[in-house]
Amino acid sequence: ILARSELRNIVNDKVRADTKIRRSGETYVTTKDQEPVLAIPPVKYSVVNLFFSEPSGIDNVFSENYADYIECSPENSERDNGYCIRLPDHTRVFYYYVDGICESFEVKMLIFNVKYSLKSVSPLL
Repeated sequence: ILARSELRNIVNDKVRADTKIRRSGETYVTTKDQEPVLAIPPVKYSVVNLFFSEPSGIDNVFSENYADYIECSPENSERDNGYCIRLPDHTRVFYYYVDGICESFEVKMLIFNVKYSLKSVSPLL
């Protein structure tokens, strides 16, 4: 369960995003770019979780960057073991899993694509 989150994105000394989220009882209070945003229901799965575990059975993931839920869909993926989220700026991010572990993800933007791949998995101690 998300307890607190702060996201600050600075590019060339200019703040592009500034989002703060804190849990208040069963909901969250959010502030985006210093403006209050409506309370949101409990966050059980966020974009950050996509890097660590496969979102099977999850339809929406919470984005700290947008302070909102984003659709997570296996149907929009280009591979069988993948999931796609489509961001409000039309960027598509594909996450690919092997045995429930994220082995790679690909960001597809209008002018370029970026792909990251996991080199190895360390065993849990």
